[in-house]
Amino acid sequence: MFGEGGKTHTNYFFKHNQLIYALRTNYIYNEHFYDSAFDDAKTITSKEELFFFNNKLIKWIDVRKIIVDNNSEIFAVIEKEEIAFVFKLQNKFSVIN
Repeated sequence: MFGEGGKTHTNYFFKHNQLIYALRTNYIYNEHFYDSAFDDAKTITSKEELFFFNNKLIKWIDVRKIIVDNNSEIFAVIEKEEIAFVFKLQNKFSVIN
């Protein structure tokens, strides 16, 4: 996902065609990338880790390196969004056996 003020890059890892891990790296630019003051060296990066088992999010380590409560509303939202996105990718690229 890209924007004028940053981007997010997510790597998905699978075992037996099931999502097991996602590493999300967020990049926040010091200025819009088209601005003359933009300096890639000033880009701030942060990482999130998401662990899955049987198509369920079982652990999420946020950008602050804090484990997100798996009973929280945001945990359920992220789980639903990530699983839906991965199923969409798998269907688009015919990865499912």
